[in-house]
Amino acid sequence: MNKVLAITGNILALAIFGVGLISPLTPSTGTPAMGFIFTFVGLPLILLLYAWLVYLNQVAKSAVVVEGLCIVGFASCLSILQAGGFASSS
Repeated sequence: MNKVLAITGNILALAIFGVGLISPLTPSTGTPAMGFIFTFVGLPLILLLYAWLVYLNQVAKSAVVVEGLCIVGFASCLSILQAGGFASSS
């Protein structure tokens, strides 16, 4: 039963982050509020942490770590983009 919850949590984490990319986290809507960041980035990371703790297979654990790093990396890139970090100085 724990594996089923972990797999469901893994899928749900990616779905929540994907919904966040539709509107609240993208630069077109401005800088996201802290609540949006927690909901669409923090909650998926918590679900992935639970999945990582439940999985016994090292390949599955590695896949969860890669998913978490991708979420953190992409959210960081969006934050830098919204702060104007990639704007040209000319």
